[in-house]
Amino acid sequence: MIKVGLTGGIGSGKSTVAKIFLELGFPVYNSDKRAKWLMSNDSILKNNIASIFGESSYINGVLNTNFISNIVFSNPDKIVQLNSLVHPSVSKDFDKWLKLNISHSIVFKESAILIESGAYLKMNKIILVESRNDLKIERILKRDSTDFDSVKKRMDSQSSDTKNKKYVDYIIENNETLESLHTKVNLVIQQIKKDSE
Repeated sequence: MIKVGLTGGIGSGKSTVAKIFLELGFPVYNSDKRAKWLMSNDSILKNNIASIFGESSYINGVLNTNFISNIVFSNPDKIVQLNSLVHPSVSKDFDKWLKLNISHSIVFKESAILIESGAYLKMNKIILVESRNDLKIERILKRDSTDFDSVKKRMDSQSSDTKNKKYVDYIIENNETLESLHTKVNLVIQQIKKDSE
């Protein structure tokens, strides 16, 4: 089994690339969605989060995402604290997921913080989805009901693509049409197969 990490900054189109992989029949583990699920369903993790961030972290047992986001995006130390709780849970969850997908020759792990979390160390190959900043901002503003300053703050809180490039095996540039993106994704899959022979 070839484990491929898929990463990219907010608005880069990483999730669109993940959808294309799914459409092509490849299993994709969505780290961000699973992290949110675990933060609302894993009792040990919930207790640990509440003990650090306080009672307001949960409303009727459901994660108060606005409350947590406001804390972590304005305090880098709190992001580190939250990640140190969530990453081990996601890592265990991914290992269980791998066992369920053992029959597949290639699987993908989508994560915005694949490099920062150290999860890249468990991958055989890594793909970075890149896009121009103006396009990223345009996509996020269209997708989320937010403002320019909030988008900039979220983008600034993530590692730069330049910093992450040294860990990456393949780069998918997402500055053109969806059709062009499909072509690039197919080419990367062919390259992964070739490089793993």
